[in-house]
Amino acid sequence: MSAPTTKPTVVLVPGFASVGSVVFEPTVIALKSLGWTDDNLITVNNPTVDPIATKADLSPHGLAADIRNLRGILTKLIEDESRDVLLVGHSYGGTPSMSASHDLWKHVRETQGKQGGVIQIGLIASSLTLPGHSVAVDRSQWQQANNMPPDDGSGVEMIDGLPILAPTGLEKYWMNDIEDEKYLTCLRPTALTGAFSTVADDIDPKQWRLNYLILTELDLAMPEGLQQHLIDGGRKAGAKIETAKLKSGHFAQISHPEEVAKWIAGLQ
Repeated sequence: MSAPTTKPTVVLVPGFASVGSVVFEPTVIALKSLGWTDDNLITVNNPTVDPIATKADLSPHGLAADIRNLRGILTKLIEDESRDVLLVGHSYGGTPSMSASHDLWKHVRETQGKQGGVIQIGLIASSLTLPGHSVAVDRSQWQQANNMPPDDGSGVEMIDGLPILAPTGLEKYWMNDIEDEKYLTCLRPTALTGAFSTVADDIDPKQWRLNYLILTELDLAMPEGLQQHLIDGGRKAGAKIETAKLKSGHFAQISHPEEVAKWIAGLQ
C-alpha cells in the first residue's frame, strides 16, 4: 500500500451472513464520491461467513477467528503504516471490531507517543458486546425481558462439527426495504460460533469511542429498543457513545448508501 492519505482509512466490517465486498458496495461508491479512494477504503470478510466453502480456521471459536482476522488488518494499517482508521461495523460486525481495536485506539497510542490508530468505531444497528457477554445471549435476554419470541433456529445444521445457519428466507426481514435481487440473494451460510462466543474479559470498554447509527422503524432484524438497550449498557460500562438515527431496514449501507457515507465522513 502507498503512504497514508489525508483522509483516514475506512475499514468496513460486515455482519452476520454477509460478504463485506458485496454488502458495502453501494456505500463504497458513495464514499468515493466524497473523496475516498481504493487505497483508503477496505472491506473485510469475516471467517465465520461461508466457512465450509472457504475452509476457514475458526479455532478456538468463531468470534476469536473474526477478531484475529480483523486485528491483522488493523495492525498492518496502524502499527506498520501509522494510519488513522475509521472502523465501521454492521450488526454482528461491531463485536469483533471493538475487540480487535483493543490498545489500537488513537487516543491510547497518543499517550505512548505513537502515531496512527482507530479514531472512532461507527456502529450500524450493531451488537455492542461487553466483556463476558455474547451477541446471541444479549439478544436472547432482551427478547425474554420484553416478552418477544426467540429467533427461529430451524435453519441451523451441524456441518463438519460446526453449527451453520443457512440464511434462506432471512432476506424478508433483514432486507425488507431492498428490491435489488443481487442483494436479496447475497446472504451466505454462517457459523453460529461467532454469535455465541463470549468477549474476552480483558477488553476495556472505557477505551471505546463509538458513534452508533440507530436504524429506526423499518429494521425488523435489530429492533430499535434492542439497539438502545445495548447503547445504554455500553455507556454504563464506561464507553463514550454518540448516536445518530436513520429510518431504514437493517442493511442501511445498501438501501441508504449516501446517508450512510455522509455519516461515516462525519466521524472524522
